[in-house]
Amino acid sequence: MKKVLFAFILVLTIALLAGTCFAETYTGSGIGRNGEVKVDVIFEDNGTIADIAIAESSETPAIAAYAVERIPSLIMEHQTLNVDAVSGATFTSNAIKNAVKDAMKQAGLDPENYQEPIVYTGEEKSLDADIVIVGAGGSGLSAAIEAAGAGKNVLLVESNAYAGGATLYCGGMVMYAPTAEEAAEFGSLDAESLHQGMKENASPEFFNDALNMDYLNHSLENLQWLKGFYDGDDLVDSHDPGYVPLSSENGVASHTLAITVRPKAEGEEPLVNTWIVDSLVKAARNAGAEFLLETTADQLLTDANGKVCGIHASDRYGNTYTITAKKVILATGGFGSNYSLLKEHTDMERPFYLGPTSNKGWGIEAGESVGAKTGYANLPDLPGYDSMVYGTVGGLIVNEKAEVLDKNDAAIDNLYAVGELTCVQVLDTVHFSAGENSSWNLYSGRIAGAEAAQAIQ
Repeated sequence: MKKVLFAFILVLTIALLAGTCFAETYTGSGIGRNGEVKVDVIFEDNGTIADIAIAESSETPAIAAYAVERIPSLIMEHQTLNVDAVSGATFTSNAIKNAVKDAMKQAGLDPENYQEPIVYTGEEKSLDADIVIVGAGGSGLSAAIEAAGAGKNVLLVESNAYAGGATLYCGGMVMYAPTAEEAAEFGSLDAESLHQGMKENASPEFFNDALNMDYLNHSLENLQWLKGFYDGDDLVDSHDPGYVPLSSENGVASHTLAITVRPKAEGEEPLVNTWIVDSLVKAARNAGAEFLLETTADQLLTDANGKVCGIHASDRYGNTYTITAKKVILATGGFGSNYSLLKEHTDMERPFYLGPTSNKGWGIEAGESVGAKTGYANLPDLPGYDSMVYGTVGGLIVNEKAEVLDKNDAAIDNLYAVGELTCVQVLDTVHFSAGENSSWNLYSGRIAGAEAAQAIQ
């Protein structure tokens, strides 16, 4: 009897084991922009991809983060390597796919059996927010931090697959108006002298004295605010003159004081300091702001009374979004990638824009659709620039609360604008590339976020 029972248990155990899927983990590798990317892939014994985890990567976090999240998720969901690369993070996307392919080969699986194309079926979606911010660059992120920190429901809509915008191209230089002691030590202009110099070189029709002085007087505080979001203790400050002299008398150039802030690095320092964007993104998420990436706004929505009440947008997967909001903040950057508009507002023969391709001036178009006032200052062809455009000076006109103004200088209900889109009022046409854009982005974004949140009852 015992032998029969033992034999029965043995047969039952074998049967149970035969029906069990044993999952195994393989580590594959692929080459990204900054080096090798390794992933741990778990395959079930029927070949199903059960899990993909990034084991090792030196990719730039601010750019690669969405690809790291999106590509493994799509591969697992659809069981295919035929996944579109994330826009702006192509190297990282391909590295992950190649690493999974490498793991497949190690597991004895044929990658050609995982090439089924993904068919996206778009949906019409309706979303609600207290505040919707179009653009997740430095100014949009700053606005989100202030608004979400005030307890408002905030949604950032970004056409790129990652946050940062033109701020992601920043070399770490953030201008501020120095104290009298610093001005004397470094041979720089203090706030009042800087204000006068900027006014002389700016567009007199649009230059806002009060807004400019307020911006300059808060520039150091804004820099400290930014640095407060950085987790480490290895930031190093260096005081430098701007890229281009603000003015020159008797051959002696006067400069602003720009502080280049970088994490301490061994060897050669990186040109682009993503710590700024990384810090702002983390702070925005911690404050409760939500992100809708790879989604492009295409229309400002208005209610029956003509008041701005949200935006319409679409993403690369065929989804469309009607987003209703109490306040809208336009943080869409400049218009450098709109060549016809760029050519119209520059003295350069062949201007070449160094910012992101997403900066096409949609915010200007959106503002004009509801009667916004616009203004531009021609970019000069300066020696040393070689027709390279670091930033555009022109777009929407705002007041001290960052509210967009109409042609009668009255605030348009529920609409705010920040950053490069509005810098014609505070930045001169000669010096705007020397950390001033970054500084103005922080200031204007914070003002809009705080004011919009306070205006919501």
